[in-house]
Amino acid sequence: MVEAAWRRIEAWLQQHAPEELAGIRPAASNRHINHLEDATGLRLPPEMEQSYKVHDGSWGLWMFPHGGGALATIQAIEGEWLRWQEVAAEGWFAEMGSEPEGPIKPVHWNSQWLPVTDAGSGNHFCVDLDPAPGGKVGQIIWFDHEVGPVRVVASGFAAWLEQYATALESGRYAYHPTEGVIDTQEAEPGAAPDTAR
Repeated sequence: MVEAAWRRIEAWLQQHAPEELAGIRPAASNRHINHLEDATGLRLPPEMEQSYKVHDGSWGLWMFPHGGGALATIQAIEGEWLRWQEVAAEGWFAEMGSEPEGPIKPVHWNSQWLPVTDAGSGNHFCVDLDPAPGGKVGQIIWFDHEVGPVRVVASGFAAWLEQYATALESGRYAYHPTEGVIDTQEAEPGAAPDTAR
């Protein structure tokens, strides 16, 4: 499923934005993946690991609309995770809860969330390895630095990539030469392609 979704994404980019294909990085090495797992103490879900063994992020291409930004590299995931850990250790979130939609633990930050996109704003799509009851380990959530987790957007990495590929192919997402991939419909930040408001 993961490789098939990436082939669809690559085919769309080849047709609509061939100059941006260079922004899709080659596979991550096992060494980098192992280093991330050692640094965080977390085991990557199989679908996430499979994806990063196809492409190590999209540094250079703004893949995700609504402030989602680029798909982070393995090294960038580690850097963002460490940054949030440092902020949490300083006590910034001690009395801050959250009111997320769906089976996400109502805390502002959880050390078992891996930020997998980066727009430089502090907002991310994250892989949730510690969901609330009813959730699925590896689900994709939207995290807003001001309010914490907002909603579940996909059941896992493969489903997330498939949603994205479908949004490209259907015309829901389009390419803009200065803005990257944009949403042709209005939706809330961090919305999944099929959840426009």
